[in-house]
Amino acid sequence: MSTPRAEGAWRAALRHAIKFAIVFVIIFWIVRQAGWREILATIQRANPVFLLLGLLGLTLEMVSKAWNWARLLDSLGCSTRGQRLQLLRAYLVAALMGTLLPSSASTDALRIVIAQRMFGGRPSMHTACIVIQNVLGWVSACSLGLVCIGVLVAQGRAPAYALPAALVSGAVVATGLGLHLGLRRYRWLLLLMLRRLARRRWFALRRAARRFIDALLVFERANARFVPRALVAAAAAFFSASSFLAIGLAVGVDLPVQVWCAIVPLFSLFGLLPISVSGFGGAQAVHVFLLAPFGVAAPQAFAVSALYAVLNILLNVVLGAVAWMLGSNEITKRAMATDAGADR
Repeated sequence: MSTPRAEGAWRAALRHAIKFAIVFVIIFWIVRQAGWREILATIQRANPVFLLLGLLGLTLEMVSKAWNWARLLDSLGCSTRGQRLQLLRAYLVAALMGTLLPSSASTDALRIVIAQRMFGGRPSMHTACIVIQNVLGWVSACSLGLVCIGVLVAQGRAPAYALPAALVSGAVVATGLGLHLGLRRYRWLLLLMLRRLARRRWFALRRAARRFIDALLVFERANARFVPRALVAAAAAFFSASSFLAIGLAVGVDLPVQVWCAIVPLFSLFGLLPISVSGFGGAQAVHVFLLAPFGVAAPQAFAVSALYAVLNILLNVVLGAVAWMLGSNEITKRAMATDAGADR
């Protein structure tokens, strides 16, 4: 007789098997259409100097996100001053471990757990910090994308999907800002609903939800500065687009940076669909589709997407491994000290 745990494991294995099968079919179809010889030749001709510049762009993107994470934690009362290097190590270690897990949500969960164990504070606060950072990143990237779509329209270089792309990016920006404004205005209503739904026996859950909601309002209730955080998030999006630009130049794709800034948010949105594994699968199909109106051949578009995924994995593995080897004892000691302090 099978146990619920065994049934859950079988279902998870089946989901992963279906996902890998979908990824394999997509890759096989694209390679067959574009020609594996052309794709391989394009990758072999890649300029290593531009690939290094692509790595630099990915590194700057990672550092920018880690910096925003640290400043948000500072605003929420979990000071990281003088300990930014340790926080960066935690960010990199979570990225390393996240490459072995099925989704970016797993990486975020690891960052929440590691930061909470290292620096203390409530889990609801750390969860809110990651949520704020992600929403801010989406809103900033899509805002930058909207500006660049407008530039392409003014230059007469806008692709046929410019209007749908602008509508999607605009919807993301409006949703992010709308959720924040609605939360700020109707916080009292949410708390009242929680009080009605969660009676006395659910007091701990209701208190955690209230703390989470209050932490989400970091720009109003914790005096955090919105403009600097938004600018750093926009800089991270620009660094991501710049890494695509450099990788594209490595394989002969010469497109201006505004093109990449306009379509990178679309890449990220499609990346939310469960049709890719570590950046392989649906991501290549999306790149081929979005770059075709700019005259980019399918082998080149596939090569850009594949090289970006490889460099991203390489960066996470190498920097994450170095961060773990240099700071594993320190991370462990900080976590143990935090646990000891909580037990007193």
